[in-house]
Amino acid sequence: MCIRDRYQRRVRDTWTSKMRGLLSALNQSARQRPLAAAILIAGSKNFVFDLLVQLGSNWDGEVDWRRSGIFTMFGVGYVGGAQYYVFNKLFPRLLGPGLANKQARSVAAAVLLDNLVHIPLVYLPCFYCMRQLAYTPDQPAMAVQSGLESWQKNLTVDMSMQACVFVPIQTLNFSLNPAHLRVPTAVAGGAIWISILSFCRGSEGS
Repeated sequence: MCIRDRYQRRVRDTWTSKMRGLLSALNQSARQRPLAAAILIAGSKNFVFDLLVQLGSNWDGEVDWRRSGIFTMFGVGYVGGAQYYVFNKLFPRLLGPGLANKQARSVAAAVLLDNLVHIPLVYLPCFYCMRQLAYTPDQPAMAVQSGLESWQKNLTVDMSMQACVFVPIQTLNFSLNPAHLRVPTAVAGGAIWISILSFCRGSEGS
């Protein structure tokens, strides 16, 4: 083995070791503070991906910071905070120890609850109402009414799109992951979903 090959292997091994150490530290931090980790990851993801969608669709480079703020608040309050409660408190209470033991029936029930009840009937109405508040902050009642109308109009298509993303993600999530990684995994997979949702539904009236 030549000197260059040994050097490249040493660099590769060093970076691999550092990445393992970093991932281990992040996992330990999420295990110790699961709610804080969920909120931080979800809020950051929503901000970054909505910003990328805006910059990709607005060639003049202008950013709607109110819209970005609304998406970020939604990420912090709902995607991070509320979903932590749903995945780690509510679902285990409803489904019993089978979910903690990753039994197939309980995993399937959790996936169905998420995709047939939680997302279409709770998550999506909240998303549309929060989105409308970005455009009519001085008229919250009108924003809620308009948001619910948009939710009803788009529900069928939205359910089809979210099922394509979240049925496989949540199947892997509930069957493989420990509880403290459920929200971060959903957030990571949901990066695809928030891009779709922000691009298709980010503008007023869509």
